[in-house]
Amino acid sequence: MIAANVCARHVGITPGLSFTDARARVPALIAEAHDPDADARALRALADWMVRYTPLVALDGADGVMLEITGCAHLHGGEASMANRLHAKLTKDGITARIGVASTPGAASALARGSAAGPGASTWRVLPESETKAGLADLPIATLRLASDIVILLRRFGLTRIGQLYGIDRKALVRRFASRNAVEAVCLRLDQALGVKVEPLDPIRPAPDHIARLPCAEPIETLEAIAFGLEKLSKDLSAELSDLGQAARCFCFSAYRAGRL
Repeated sequence: MIAANVCARHVGITPGLSFTDARARVPALIAEAHDPDADARALRALADWMVRYTPLVALDGADGVMLEITGCAHLHGGEASMANRLHAKLTKDGITARIGVASTPGAASALARGSAAGPGASTWRVLPESETKAGLADLPIATLRLASDIVILLRRFGLTRIGQLYGIDRKALVRRFASRNAVEAVCLRLDQALGVKVEPLDPIRPAPDHIARLPCAEPIETLEAIAFGLEKLSKDLSAELSDLGQAARCFCFSAYRAGRL
């Protein structure tokens, strides 16, 4: 079994269970063949849709989407309001989502995957930057996006929670694991989650080579104001390209509502 909905979990069907055992427990079980390619296409489509919230959207493994919302959250009433709106929209569309908002990609990913809600539940949580270390301490080590064999190795030494890694000497880890690659992977993911090392995102839509901005004291809503803004942006962008000895035949303009989506 690759996945199971809430109803299936309530009767003892969980991911990892063999299909034969699952059918033995629930003879009337309804199942569909797993299609990884279709899952990947659906995730990419969802990521494309997320661009309405922020221009920087990346895939997070085979089952997650990462949004860089710095500078965007205030348009939706703040981080908590934005997470709540996004959660409500996905739930309304029948998509079970677990949303984590944190100061680093690693912490946000761990928060979403290690939420206290039951398996298959839909929820969201915001972790302030000052509480990152404490907020991650009780989450499973597997939420650091480590390979399964490394997670198994850690469990053999009784390490199951992220907080257990905080006070361990890293040289001692090398001696205990006898695998420098495994230790380096654990330390890297931990440092990324805590913000000690920067983890750059790989957006599905690369940032444009040239950008023109028009700060406005108040939101613009009329067609006349939008037309004036476009004319100003086009002139500024054309001047920048001209200075570089470049040109463009056309520009593409995309607009998104800053209010409720």
